[in-house]
Amino acid sequence: MIKIFDLYLKSSIHVGLAVSSFTALTYLHLGSPVNTELLFFCFFSSVVAYNSIKYLELFVQGKNSLSTNLKVILIVSVLALAGTAYFIQIFGWIELLFLAALSLISYLYSHTLLNRFRSLRSITGIKIVIIAAVWTGLTVILPGLSENLANELRLWVEAFQRFLLVIILTLPFDLRDLRADIGEIKTVPQLIGIKQTKILSGALCSLIIISELMFPYKAMSSGIILTAVTILLFIITAKLAVYQSEYLASFWVEGIPIAWFVILYLWL
Repeated sequence: MIKIFDLYLKSSIHVGLAVSSFTALTYLHLGSPVNTELLFFCFFSSVVAYNSIKYLELFVQGKNSLSTNLKVILIVSVLALAGTAYFIQIFGWIELLFLAALSLISYLYSHTLLNRFRSLRSITGIKIVIIAAVWTGLTVILPGLSENLANELRLWVEAFQRFLLVIILTLPFDLRDLRADIGEIKTVPQLIGIKQTKILSGALCSLIIISELMFPYKAMSSGIILTAVTILLFIITAKLAVYQSEYLASFWVEGIPIAWFVILYLWL
């Protein structure tokens, strides 16, 4: 069971569910009918993107001698790629252009087009911004474009909140990886220190709550849960140690969007 659970995490199925849950939350927050086909696309494309970032070089270099786990992950990735190709047909050309831009940014995050250029993640301070921007683009802007909401303020408030939320969600991972990250990848804790990282988390949480009070476009239940989740994230980050349990960030923190969606869906 532990091996199956590890494969569930390492094959990016958990992160795919988190991304699709965030997308579903966007529909609920904006009061729009949930587009299940778009949710499936977000799930499959996220699995492909994350496995490409983590394992593409291993797949290419060791194609004749992959371990059992990597073979399973490769099968999951191929199936997810097929799912992505199937569901991408639902989009118009504007959405496809937007997805092409997100795909290019995702690729350049960990790979280079030319050897003389560095990957984006190695540029000081930009790693967390890229993650937040891509997640926001996929889970907020893409549904907004498909629902023709690009000119509505509520969509951009949702995007602002989601961008900050993803940054806050990423900070526990940066704290976890503080001892393992190579020197050239400057994460937030490496740049400003552990204490200042936790202060930053509190400041970003405050901005989310302030924006919710200033632009109350959500249903009351949605606003209450957003505020509760934001406070919970701050508490988790504030109490987080560098030496944390193995699954704290990769399962529990990353699972917050999933639990958030389930609670709000049941409440509504």
